[in-house]
Amino acid sequence: MTKIFAFFSPSVKRSLLCAGLAVALLAMGFSALGGTAPAVTSDSKKPQPLRLAQLGSIDDHLAKNEIWRGSRFEGSEIFVVRAENWKRPAGKSCGVYLKGIRSVPDGAVIPHSLESMYQMLPMTQAPDLPPWEPFREEDRKAIEECDEFPCLVKLTKRENRDLQQTRKDLRKKMWQAQTMARGDRYRKIGIPEGYEDSSFPVEPWSRLEKEGLAPAQPRKGDIELLMRTLHFGDGRIRPIRQILDRRHTIGEQQSVMWGRAVYSDHYLDSWGEILILDCPSESSPLRLVHGLWVDLDLLKGGGIFARLTRWKARNAFIDQGQKYLDSVAEYVQKK
Repeated sequence: MTKIFAFFSPSVKRSLLCAGLAVALLAMGFSALGGTAPAVTSDSKKPQPLRLAQLGSIDDHLAKNEIWRGSRFEGSEIFVVRAENWKRPAGKSCGVYLKGIRSVPDGAVIPHSLESMYQMLPMTQAPDLPPWEPFREEDRKAIEECDEFPCLVKLTKRENRDLQQTRKDLRKKMWQAQTMARGDRYRKIGIPEGYEDSSFPVEPWSRLEKEGLAPAQPRKGDIELLMRTLHFGDGRIRPIRQILDRRHTIGEQQSVMWGRAVYSDHYLDSWGEILILDCPSESSPLRLVHGLWVDLDLLKGGGIFARLTRWKARNAFIDQGQKYLDSVAEYVQKK
């Protein structure tokens, strides 16, 4: 394909790339509305009781509360968890819910072709990426005014240098190309890249498993990348634009959804979640347990101001994290 492509003139190449990008972006639009369900594998492994390392038995908590919420923190790391038992409406089987977690509206699927085509286009012709639009003025300025390291968008030193060497009116497009390149590299190595210090960030799935969220189902190796914008708070917290690795395993009695940030544009050095939905039998209630673990950069660094505001940032994120878990649970129960 590369050899055939080389015979075309530059103008024809650009036309073909633009057409390919239009198809890829259109596909992202459809996937954001549901699209094609990701490939999953059924498994008959039975769910086991869950005991959190620091917060106790999930089943004990649910024996006392219809919905239980918990959280804990250590340094810059925050763990937020939500658990609930609920009875299915008459006529709906376990399978409806166990399969339904595939369609949690968590972003638009990124076609693999988009990442490579985006980087091949001339910067002036690179389109905006719909799942991340619109940009508020302060979000756009965070990119256009990135004239020091670190700046208000998360980048490595190399990425930061390349962005600074780009014309300000093209910096948003350059930044989008850099994030697409991260997604392309992630598909190859399977490890999220770091930011300011260029090291790999803390791995969130192992942290969640250490907290006690260890499902019976195995995590599949197939990588599916999504783009999304998280809106936390009432406008005082900037929207978080992410590329997310989302995976599913659908079983007969337990289904699991894993999520891990490949890129977050600010606030977060690492983000991960595990959702476990159990239905041991058609006569038993469903049990939904969803844990979120983050490494929050606002909780790092010294200085009097940082120490004074750290508890505010931590409490705000715990509150918004619980609201995020509530929104996912509400969707799952509507299946």
